[in-house]
Amino acid sequence: MRDRIQKARLRVHLGLYHNETSELCSGTCRRRITWKPGRRARLRWHHDHPATADPAAVRRPLRQPVAANADRVARHQPYEIVKGYWAGQHKGADFEAWWRKAVHDGVVPGTALPTKAPAIHGERIAARAQAPKLGGKLEAIFRPDPTIYDGRFANNGWLQELPKPITKLTWDNAAILSPATAHRLNAATGDMVQLSYQGRTLRAPVFIQPGHIDGAVTLHLGYGRTKAGRAGTGMGFNPYGLRTAQALWHDTGLEARKISGTYEFATTQNEHALDARRHIIHKGDIEDYTRIRSPYTRAPRRRRRG
Repeated sequence: MRDRIQKARLRVHLGLYHNETSELCSGTCRRRITWKPGRRARLRWHHDHPATADPAAVRRPLRQPVAANADRVARHQPYEIVKGYWAGQHKGADFEAWWRKAVHDGVVPGTALPTKAPAIHGERIAARAQAPKLGGKLEAIFRPDPTIYDGRFANNGWLQELPKPITKLTWDNAAILSPATAHRLNAATGDMVQLSYQGRTLRAPVFIQPGHIDGAVTLHLGYGRTKAGRAGTGMGFNPYGLRTAQALWHDTGLEARKISGTYEFATTQNEHALDARRHIIHKGDIEDYTRIRSPYTRAPRRRRRG
């Protein structure tokens, strides 16, 4: 994508922040435009939500806009845009009364989608069960990061500090493996592996997570950004380079091998683990228990009769 963008004579980036795309649009080219317009906050404009199982909803602003930057850019106010759309949907003579009631109630009656009964295709399940085995390779599983999502929130330090569910990782992502798969690769948490998939390669650190499925590696998206601000630039690694349009979320055929190098994670998973070097908890067999003459392990004295 980078090479294709650089071939364009006119490269325009419209967004809220300077990022990797805007960097390509501000380099050397015949015509370049980088535009970062003002945008009205979501609580300060009129908008509507599409209908699902519930009717469509009409939302009113909760507060007045601080600045009118968005109004100078757009030709119409958000209120006029939303009202104009529903004027085309409800063409009766009573539109004004209907519209005022919809804005007052917050919902548009009669717009809920009909309920559908899903059909189960047993042949597809059977075909999936007969799919070719991994053959010693791994399955790649791509998932949005639990805190920074697809990378759009990478520059939010609070979200970076928030521990991920299960792994409790902070400020990082990892190639998450099960203990059995890591043992097969002779890798431990913090070891580096090279992942290869359809001619693409990626170096990533291993994080062993008990309970993870065997024969697969989970890669969370959103990290490895090169221009994301002070908190997001240079954190973690970028799994986007392994994805293809045919398999955006999972696919088989991933090869992994251990390489040199180690990586230190910041995780709260072992924050309250007891340090074995402090000898807080002693262990031993029954012979050690009876042999050690300690006030805490001494056998109770028998009472004398008489």
